[in-house]
Amino acid sequence: MLSKLKPFFYLGIFYIILSLILRIIFIFHPITTASFGILESLKILSVGLVTDIFVFILASSFLAVYFLFLSNSKYKKPYGYLIFGVLVLAFIYTAFVPGNIFKQYGGSFPEVAIAFVGLKTLLFGLMLFLTTQRIRIRNILYFITLFLYVLLIIFNAVSEYFFWNEFGVRYNFIAVDYLI
Repeated sequence: MLSKLKPFFYLGIFYIILSLILRIIFIFHPITTASFGILESLKILSVGLVTDIFVFILASSFLAVYFLFLSNSKYKKPYGYLIFGVLVLAFIYTAFVPGNIFKQYGGSFPEVAIAFVGLKTLLFGLMLFLTTQRIRIRNILYFITLFLYVLLIIFNAVSEYFFWNEFGVRYNFIAVDYLI
């Protein structure tokens, strides 16, 4: 049971340490005009820690859903073939049906939907029909997923630093919406 929680623990520690370092940098950054005493700095860091814990819990919920669907039972007959058939039908719908729900959104959303459903169908088909390679494919996908989480955490920290460097405030939804 504990081995299944290790990725959450390691990613959470990584996110919290990176956020703590970023907050310390913001406190001592030359663009910061306010001065903070020791108690204010501790309050900033402790409230930030609590916020970071909840943000990580929210962000890691996608990883938890990913882990929920890691099982071999869905590849057993007849369920594997039924699921694969549904995925193939979903791919045909997203790629070839004119005026489907994804195309009604416009922009690049239809291409993203086609890529997502197509990739999901391809990977499920590979794991369904290549039973001897299933564990290897699953491990590759697992490490790609963890790599993407680490990459997004680092990308967020770097983006937040440059946003602070430019505007002197932490970014939030309204600030990013204003920029877009």
